[in-house]
Amino acid sequence: RRLLRRMALHRLTEVDAYLRYMREHPPEAGALCQDLLIHVTRFFRDPDSFKALQAHAFPEITTGDDPLRIWVPGCATGEEAYSLAMVLIEEIEAAGKSCRLQIFASDVDAEALVAARAGIYPEGIAAHVSPQRLSRFFSKREHTYQGDHRDGSEQPGAPLRSRQPAFQFRHSGFHEASPPDVPGA
Repeated sequence: RRLLRRMALHRLTEVDAYLRYMREHPPEAGALCQDLLIHVTRFFRDPDSFKALQAHAFPEITTGDDPLRIWVPGCATGEEAYSLAMVLIEEIEAAGKSCRLQIFASDVDAEALVAARAGIYPEGIAAHVSPQRLSRFFSKREHTYQGDHRDGSEQPGAPLRSRQPAFQFRHSGFHEASPPDVPGA
């Protein structure tokens, strides 16, 4: 459906013609990629999954003092990575442990990663993040919240920093390749 939409924007009806168009107009491959990406995310997006993780998985993985490394593939703008960090910090503290938490997050959308690295979210996150977590893990700005995970004294509290989580948002750049050569196209 999204491919057909891109083709219609350029008044093309055949896939082969669209492939030729992408070869002649390289930015179109990036535009198609952006259309294919699903930008649906929010904090604690699947509450039942978080409850199950908290009940079964997190108590098991927070028992030692070894570094805890979590990978979040398809992290989009970082909400799920930050959600995991908040819950894991709470679990680590509840277990009385001091293990280092590292969150590795990746996505194919470089623009979404810029937003994830900034950690700045609209006020609307209050619908999904409890007031306790907002005050503990975020700094309130004028119309936004910023995740407190960066170094710097200008950010009050900084509880995400207090557990020394390392956030790494990386680009998975498979979409940067050129369109495939198709015989006869």
